Parts: sequence; structure tokens; C-alpha cells
Amino acid sequence: LVVGDSVSVVGRAQGSFADKNAGAGKIVPVTGLSLTGVDAGNYTLGSVNVSGEITKRPVQVVASAGTKVFGESDPALGYAVGEGLLVGEGMNGDLGRESGEGVGEYNILQGSLTAGGNYQINYAGAKFVITPAPVVLTLVDGDLVQEYDGSGAVVGVETDPVGVGVRVTYT
Repeated sequence: LVVGDSVSVVGRAQGSFADKNAGAGKIVPVTGLSLTGVDAGNYTLGSVNVSGEITKRPVQVVASAGTKVFGESDPALGYAVGEGLLVGEGMNGDLGRESGEGVGEYNILQGSLTAGGNYQINYAGAKFVITPAPVVLTLVDGDLVQEYDGSGAVVGVETDPVGVGVRVTYT
């Protein structure tokens, strides 16, 4: 502006993001403004742009506790989604857990679970517990009542699950 000129900007500034996706440094063109005043005819209002940000929407995900018996396959891991996820949008991927197959507790992890780039997942984990497997012993060879013959007794034992070590003493 030239010193002494009388020019003002009037109107209601309006702008829209080019897309709905979260991100920083997004250019927003501004419209709805014009110049007024005695000397407004000597000037043109150039394009007006501002930089804006669309922040990720928070969504709460709470893992459900899980369990299995030693030697079995892992069940599907479950979770609940709290407020935050918009209608028509959903979760993708799966929860995971710490590796290990022995009896004990393992943390359930977020894994590949996502709601997409527009959401910030606030994840609350749970525990996955592997419990001991029951062992069933079945006598398959021999009899626990035997007449003394000087040779000792032979007793065959099968286990379920197969391969579980068992010590059998028969006197």
C-alpha cells in the first residue's frame, strides 16, 4: 500500500481443506474477502492461502484377555472399540501376542490392528494365558496284578498328548 491510501479488507473468510485426511502443512485457499475503501480500485487482492492441520482422531481399543491349553492352537484374539471411530469406518488387521508356547502369561499386542491413517489408536493391552494340558495315562501293556516270576513287571503306558514324559514304577 502507498502511504496515505485508504484500503480495507472486508468479508467473511472461508476455506476448505482439499481432502479429509489427517496431515500437517495442508494448504487451505481462502475465499470471501474483498477490498474496500477510497483507493481500493488501485489494488487487487491476490490469492490468500493459509496452512492448516487435520489431527488424527483418537479411538480407544481395549484387548480382551485370552487363554488356551498348552499344545492347542491360539484362538482369535478379541478387542472392543470405544468411541471415536466414525460411522462407516472400521478396523483392519489383527492383534498379536508375545511369542512363546510354554505355560505362562504373555502380553497381547496391538499387532497389525489399525483404523487407517486418520486415527490415533489408544491401545490398552491384556494378558494371554497358556494353562497346563492335562495328561491322560492309559495302561496298554501288562497288568498291575501279576504273579511273581522273577523277571520283573512290564507295563506299557500311552500319554495324551503323545510324547509327554512319564515315569512309571511298578514293584
